[in-house]
Amino acid sequence: MEAQSQDFDAPTEKMTSLTPLLYQSGYITIKGYDEMFDSYQLDIPNDEVGLGLMRSLIPYYITPDTLTTNSTIVNIGRASYNKDIDGMMDL
Repeated sequence: MEAQSQDFDAPTEKMTSLTPLLYQSGYITIKGYDEMFDSYQLDIPNDEVGLGLMRSLIPYYITPDTLTTNSTIVNIGRASYNKDIDGMMDL
């Protein structure tokens, strides 16, 4: 996943994406920087954070429907394990 610097600085009440929340809470971190395009490469810092994201935060943002939530969490887990951050964010 890539983001611009302004994507990190949104006040909570004006957020239009989860990127600032995930970054500010430490669920995603900056892995690299593309100076030419002023773009940051984002990633989950480690497996423990990825697991915490799936178990504690994701269910509240998806749906109270347990079957759908569990299925989505498994798919997010697979994407996280495969380092597919774009796929994970799509889910």
